Amino acid sequence: MKPEIALPPRLAKSLLEITREPKPDAALVTLMSEFIKLKLESIEEKMENFEEKWNMSFKKFKKACKENKLKKDPYSYEVEKDYREWEALITLKEYYERLRERCLI
Repeated sequence: MKPEIALPPRLAKSLLEITREPKPDAALVTLMSEFIKLKLESIEEKMENFEEKWNMSFKKFKKACKENKLKKDPYSYEVEKDYREWEALITLKEYYERLRERCLI
């Protein structure tokens, strides 16, 4: 059984106008697709900023931290903060990619 969603008429009308789709279900798919695309672009931009800052991929950064081969203390606030944020971005990117595949294809 398919779950049904009831939209208030004003919201449904706005959804159709924003997406320029003829039907609410198609409009929701378009909206979700665009949202996921924007989220992924934002995540990738932030990941690129870390790659530029540290001049390496996260995989190499992680290894350099583990082997104490960074020019900074791997236990410093800056390094640990970047590590956590960068790792979270990778997790979020994987999540949104799976969501895109599951929901929109």
